[in-house]
Amino acid sequence: MRLLLFVVLSAWLPLIIGQGALIPEEAGAFIDAMADFFLSKGFKDGVDLIQAIPSSDMSDFADLFSSSMTFLFPRLVPNATLTALLNDTEKIFDVLAYHILDIPLGDHNIPVSPNHTVLPSALNDTAAVLLPPGQRQSLVLTTYPDGSIHVLDQSTDINITSQSTFSIFNVSYGYAVVDELLTAPLGLNDTLKAQNITAFTSNPDIATAINSIGSQSGITLFVPEDAGVVSDIASWTHLNQTSINSIVDSHLIDSILYSNALVGQHSSAAGGQLSFSGSTISLAGGSSANIVKTDVLTDNGVVHIIDKVLLSNPLSSSSGGSSSGSSSSGVRAVALTCSTVVLTTAMTAFILSLLV
Repeated sequence: MRLLLFVVLSAWLPLIIGQGALIPEEAGAFIDAMADFFLSKGFKDGVDLIQAIPSSDMSDFADLFSSSMTFLFPRLVPNATLTALLNDTEKIFDVLAYHILDIPLGDHNIPVSPNHTVLPSALNDTAAVLLPPGQRQSLVLTTYPDGSIHVLDQSTDINITSQSTFSIFNVSYGYAVVDELLTAPLGLNDTLKAQNITAFTSNPDIATAINSIGSQSGITLFVPEDAGVVSDIASWTHLNQTSINSIVDSHLIDSILYSNALVGQHSSAAGGQLSFSGSTISLAGGSSANIVKTDVLTDNGVVHIIDKVLLSNPLSSSSGGSSSGSSSSGVRAVALTCSTVVLTTAMTAFILSLLV
């Protein structure tokens, strides 16, 4: 019976694949054929995940495949991760959806490091990502000088080792082998920690603001590296939460802008204008900074790392010159006191002259 079903499906499944969600029997046959192919290549870990896709997700998973996509198939799944997923199979669909690119990878020119490209995956489940409806989570790829393609900002260096095609029911699909199962972008706080950015969030009020941003959907955040923020934070102890929020919001754009969109002007969440010129970002009426790293993905958007804090002119002035300001204030106070003494002495002499 199974052989008869396979023969029938092989005749007309190519006509309907990609035309909408397949019925469970069709999707099951498609996934079985895929598992058989990758098992023949020796990729048992990834096959274990494919075969464990819940029946309720099979049709949706099969419908992600088309002749113009690339399946990044994992050569290895760490034991702890594999065990956890096999014990919680409802998460497998989202994990594998992050491994599907909607382009033929072989036809795409991946820039050579330190340049890179941002490509969308098939992952758009709002239960897994905090992106605007319909927007898909992305991956960042670069080509090393030796010609190998790597996936950036993973916990380990993940290399795409080979690219080819596989055929199911006379339809060809692209695939590429990755060293290890990919991890979708983390939450904002975990992403900053992974980038060794700790000084900016060491201020409790800033940490509160970052926590709030981490729950928003679809953001772009410019975060200063540690070396460029320590001296500024030390001078903000007198600022209240509202003032701190304003500083942080000056680094925030309420939409997702990857590096290729960092041109012209964009409004910050604080209402000011952020201008971009090459690798420089400038706050209208305030300071500028250099963008030192772009396209660090989070579950709710993207982070770009800058070399210093963006401050409005009054804050920028007070941040760097508090000691000279105190000195000049002291001089003014002494001058005022001396003037008062002179005036008082003159008035006393005048009154005495009248009495005489």
